[in-house]
Amino acid sequence: PYPGVREALAVLRRAGMKLAVVSNKPHAAAEKLAAFYFPGAFDAVIGAKDGVPVKPAPDALYEAMRLLGATAADAVYIGDSEVDIATAENAGLLCVSVTWGFREEAFLRQRGGAVFAHDGGELTALLLGRS
Repeated sequence: PYPGVREALAVLRRAGMKLAVVSNKPHAAAEKLAAFYFPGAFDAVIGAKDGVPVKPAPDALYEAMRLLGATAADAVYIGDSEVDIATAENAGLLCVSVTWGFREEAFLRQRGGAVFAHDGGELTALLLGRS
């Protein structure tokens, strides 16, 4: 995990937020990776499944929101790629792009990224309304 990610997830959990992973990795692999690297951090893990379109299609994201009892009005999508920006847009969600992952901020801005977090502390501040 990137520095500060586990700590950010713990802060969000303590604040009562429900958390999910939506990945294009095969479902079994996504579940195994989430359990290994982030034990107990997520309420739902959704990976690629036969017959379900992968991101940027919003289908897996809709499934995660259903499992969490969330709607687009009270959910935020966090990602590190242009596919994540498109997925959030396709689902009608705000996207917070993180700059410590797959793509750099300038690249994400060019692909429609508008809200950015540069570290875990900034991410939690954004999500908890402290920025």
